[in-house]
Amino acid sequence: MPFCSRCRWCHNEEGINCTGYFGPDDAEIVFAGEVFGRNEAEVGEAFVGEAGKKLDLLLEL
Repeated sequence: MPFCSRCRWCHNEEGINCTGYFGPDDAEIVFAGEVFGRNEAEVGEAFVGEAGKKLDLLLEL
């Protein structure tokens, strides 16, 4: 899925606010983030900053 840029919410102070997805199309569970942080905006991928670290810790439980 390409990056979305058609609505007024696509950019925030950190950069791009919307993203495509990655992973299998038939996934049983999907994680969606609310807004990119600085790290996510720089990389262009969700859950690579502090939120990603917290998510990784929770998934290890």
